[in-house]
Amino acid sequence: MAEKKLYDFKVESVKSKIVAALKKRRLESTVTDLVASTGLPTYQVQETMKVVSHEYRGHMKVTESGEILYYFPSGMRSQTKGLAPALRRFLRSAGSALLRVLSLLFKIWIMVMLVGYFLVFVALLVIAVLASVAGSFSSNSSDNRSRGRDGGFGGFMGFYLTTRVIELFIQIWLYSGLVKGERRQRRPLHRSVFSYVFGEGDPNKGFDAVEKKAVIHYLQGNKGLITIEEFMAITGLGADAAEERINTYLLEFEGEPDVTSDGTLHYRFPGLLKSRDLPLSQVPRTAPRLSLHAFSGNKPSANRWITFFNIVNLFFGGYFLYYSTVVVIPQKGDGFAYLYQVTSVLLAHFVGVDPLAVIPIALGAVPLVFSALFFLIPLVRRAREKARNESVKKRNFLQRLFDRILQNPLLVDPRKIQPADYDETPSRWESFRDRSIKELAARKAADVKQIDGGAFVYEFGELDREQRDIAKVRNSIDLSSFNLGKTVFDSGE
Repeated sequence: MAEKKLYDFKVESVKSKIVAALKKRRLESTVTDLVASTGLPTYQVQETMKVVSHEYRGHMKVTESGEILYYFPSGMRSQTKGLAPALRRFLRSAGSALLRVLSLLFKIWIMVMLVGYFLVFVALLVIAVLASVAGSFSSNSSDNRSRGRDGGFGGFMGFYLTTRVIELFIQIWLYSGLVKGERRQRRPLHRSVFSYVFGEGDPNKGFDAVEKKAVIHYLQGNKGLITIEEFMAITGLGADAAEERINTYLLEFEGEPDVTSDGTLHYRFPGLLKSRDLPLSQVPRTAPRLSLHAFSGNKPSANRWITFFNIVNLFFGGYFLYYSTVVVIPQKGDGFAYLYQVTSVLLAHFVGVDPLAVIPIALGAVPLVFSALFFLIPLVRRAREKARNESVKKRNFLQRLFDRILQNPLLVDPRKIQPADYDETPSRWESFRDRSIKELAARKAADVKQIDGGAFVYEFGELDREQRDIAKVRNSIDLSSFNLGKTVFDSGE
């Protein structure tokens, strides 16, 4: 009965006692320290410290005697429990739902505004051209026959231009580009517009699952052991972020921190070795790469046409706002004001509204502001995407940098570590590379040597020792002890 109580315990109760002890101590603590402070069994403290380290962003150190020290640089503030984390989760969830609704409404509004105003302005322009042509021919005609011919020409031109506008709209809606004679269906206009304004979403959605699979595959091919530097090489995370992330792995996959007889801290995941699909040989590190955020998924021709539509709306919005607020009554001979005059007549005589009340808002300010926002949103998004892509490039490059250091820790020449692709080339990458190597060198107490030409190389002696030590431990593990063996019971029989 006592044994059952020892191994079958309430995690939350044990966790609260450990957290209280850590708050009182405010020091780096070993498991023994916490056992002495709480009076809890060693097993319960060891198992619960995985939960505490994950929730409170715990880090670990190893002493010369091989003991693990737990410490919490962020303080004993829970990242999952309490009012503040709960409020953050609620606001994040509510904000996400509200954003989806507003995004949908905004997308509908964008389509109505962009296409609607474009058609309205083109239609007004066609009517103004027809009125100008009809007026010109009418003033030069002296008999009914001539007027009949002119009226026929004007009617034909009006029908032709109107037909062309409708055909243009249908073609643009069904096709992403305007290529004469091309009939292959492409992305509809509304999707092209949404991509132009909002982009294609997060290209790295679900990347955490991909990364976990890569880490698990590495663990299964390396006797279930991993060091923090190997984890950094797979994930591209810096030391602090990697330690926080690996705490999550310890919790999710029932791992545990361990120290070799020579004092090398590593992480052991024996549960992942109980599989029929273990690799037959050692698995090299494979690092899944983050993808860069693209401005849109449209072809350049589609983006050019969308830009053209909005420029048309921007121009005519400014035109009507100018003539309705600045000029109001155009001077005689101002031919550029003809469209405004025709529109005023149409609204006054055929629609029955006051042009001075409608034009400044409906045809001026609204399309002008909309068109400005239509261009502003992608510009802001591009700036944000630039920052995100910079982070992606840095993380991809760190994967290469850490991997190269692990390949030959005793001779690290920064000049020979260079990005191979665009998606791992951050701005001022040489400075970023040198700074990252120096940070790791300080962490691992590496030696720095100057060579010919004034360049510096690094010797990570401690890292080399740890790698050899872990290799020795891996070689000592017999995978046959994890063999599932023969089936002794089948519920289907």
